[in-house]
Amino acid sequence: MTVKEHQGTSVAEVALDRVLARLEERGLAAAVLREPSRDGRGVLEADLLVDPGQRDRVETALVDAGFRRRPGWGRDPHRFFVRPLVTGPDTDWLKLDVVTDLCFGRRHEWPTRLGPDCLRDRRPGPRPRLQPADELVAHLLHALVDRGGLRPRDTVALAQLAGEVDGGGRLALALAEPGIGPASFPGLVAAARDGRWDLVRSAAPRLRRRLVRRHPLQGARRSLTHHVLRRSGRVLRPLAGAGAVVALVGPDGTGKSTLVAGLLDDVGVPARALYGGTYRSGTTASAPGIATARVLARLVATRAALAWHRRMGRLVILDRHPEQARPVPSDGVGWRTRVRRTVLASTLPCPDLLLILDAPADVLHRRRPEHDVRRLAGDRARNLALQMAAPTHVVDATASPEAVRARAVDLIWRHAIPTGTGAPVPAAGLS
Repeated sequence: MTVKEHQGTSVAEVALDRVLARLEERGLAAAVLREPSRDGRGVLEADLLVDPGQRDRVETALVDAGFRRRPGWGRDPHRFFVRPLVTGPDTDWLKLDVVTDLCFGRRHEWPTRLGPDCLRDRRPGPRPRLQPADELVAHLLHALVDRGGLRPRDTVALAQLAGEVDGGGRLALALAEPGIGPASFPGLVAAARDGRWDLVRSAAPRLRRRLVRRHPLQGARRSLTHHVLRRSGRVLRPLAGAGAVVALVGPDGTGKSTLVAGLLDDVGVPARALYGGTYRSGTTASAPGIATARVLARLVATRAALAWHRRMGRLVILDRHPEQARPVPSDGVGWRTRVRRTVLASTLPCPDLLLILDAPADVLHRRRPEHDVRRLAGDRARNLALQMAAPTHVVDATASPEAVRARAVDLIWRHAIPTGTGAPVPAAGLS
């Protein structure tokens, strides 16, 4: 996964600002809770606070912008939206963690019910933020209560926010101790400004106690519920919706197997690869029809595996599809071969997206010199003429493997990844 820079700013950061501008244009309030950062896979993550009364409209706007919601059992009020950002051969990623309240704890179990109030007090701008006092307390609770410790980047952010504080905030009034002690808001600001992180850490237990006392019964219930849901994620996975099927077809030499392997790593969702070709094994059959029976049995097993992975919410990537074997009048084959091919072609369901890898026959011959140019040209024409009841796109296989993979990821997210919100995938695709 690579990060494409755009005039010193990553493509994902530019996309984040565009999303915030789009929400503002639609009259939807949002605020970035912390400075966006990248996770271990290089995905840029941003936490957005939105008004609970506008959440459905916000999710619709995100789906229209190309985001897809990913399942997150036991994560309420957090909802996760992801999209790829394809620029030539590079793919960057943006992930939005959308919340409707400021909740803290390892399981987000302790609500404050102050999210809408803090959102109304937010600082306007291209990237709206909470007031410095609210952002400082929220960041501090996130680090000490959610994660249990301060990281170097936390101390940098807290020190900067402490220098910007010009008064109290709603979170400070609700959660910080009164007076001027270490757990008071003035004490926390002074300690962060002066880099006395031992004092900041020592205030964590008292901040947590005041947080828990606000809604103890609801917090205890949410803690148990979220714990059970997170541990039951594998069992609940089928409830998230069926996964999609993407079929990759093309003549030999177009790089189908290379693309399949790359997509498993880069497509950004749980995925499995299955073989859907009708080639017979190299072994000699002991009797007529045995080889066909073996291929048929393999495809039936593939169909069962495909159904299982789809039910578990995984994306299924088919390396070839038996529809390629369906006879056409120009084949000039006998009735037995025609029947055999027709049966095999009907074994697997129609995919949700068909990607045809294409390249000129002479290019394919240079890659696979063991194949005749005329045969490769015929295979190419046959694949380009393939007709299935699915969105079909031709991908230029003469580009670099990285560019082909980026193009395929873009098309898969446009047409095959469910929105996760119950809304249909927009016809316009990604913007």
